[in-house]
Amino acid sequence: MEILAQARGWISFVGWLGIIAGALGLLQFPEGTVIGIIGIISGSFLVQTASALKAGHEKAENENDVGKNLKRYFILQGILAIVTIILSIFAAIQIMSGG
Repeated sequence: MEILAQARGWISFVGWLGIIAGALGLLQFPEGTVIGIIGIISGSFLVQTASALKAGHEKAENENDVGKNLKRYFILQGILAIVTIILSIFAAIQIMSGG
């Protein structure tokens, strides 16, 4: 946990960056809606992780919060990667078919 506590500033920074990018994605309605929502939610998980680390990484409760939030973050990022790959395949098929 000590290593994560040392990275708390970066975790918070990447979280806020995800929230901002997600909000900008929402502006590209309707295409960016799903990706924007996932960005906002996953960014908020990182911000919550940084807050739990700030509250004290030595407490078992905070360790559990940190673990849960990081798990949720990586699950959402995996879903986002899968959606991006699928959309890229559809776009490539459409381009190759002359669409």
